[in-house]
Amino acid sequence: AGVLSCTCFTSDAFATDRLVPSQYSTINSAISAAVTGDTVIVAPGIYNEQMSIDSKSITIRSSGGPGVTKIDRSFASGTIFSISGATTHTVTIEGFTITRWEAQAWMSTSNGPTVVMRNDRCLQGGSGVQLSGGADLTVEDNDWILIGTTSWNSSPIIGSSDSAITLRGSTFQGLRGYQGGVVYA
Repeated sequence: AGVLSCTCFTSDAFATDRLVPSQYSTINSAISAAVTGDTVIVAPGIYNEQMSIDSKSITIRSSGGPGVTKIDRSFASGTIFSISGATTHTVTIEGFTITRWEAQAWMSTSNGPTVVMRNDRCLQGGSGVQLSGGADLTVEDNDWILIGTTSWNSSPIIGSSDSAITLRGSTFQGLRGYQGGVVYA
């Protein structure tokens, strides 16, 4: 009798760390190259970027933490993280100071995928996170300071009726919103 052996691999078995800036010059170029299961690891520094994540589950993580790794938009227009895809996807943003995005822009929008923000410091920016298409949000161990605007249809977090929003171990100070306080759903 013969022996049959079979080895099965999932996409996570081949997960890759994509390093910014040593392998990829920008965070967005590393995100573009990433596939589900990959981690984009960002070295300490200041980055002024807009990022698009489409149809994949990835982690975007700083290697040094929010004290030394910043996404600073210098009040430029446009959403920082634009996320789309199926509700089965999850995008984790971890260990950044995210600051100075334009008043009439979003820090992050998600149409479908779950967004997890962990150990981030978000300050002095326009609107926070806008969820649609069944997207969920978890904010864990974050500090949000001076987020939002009263000048347009905004709030620090806006969810749709089918969004689950979890806030855990985080502080929110000086938030302002045309449609309310921290969360409008």
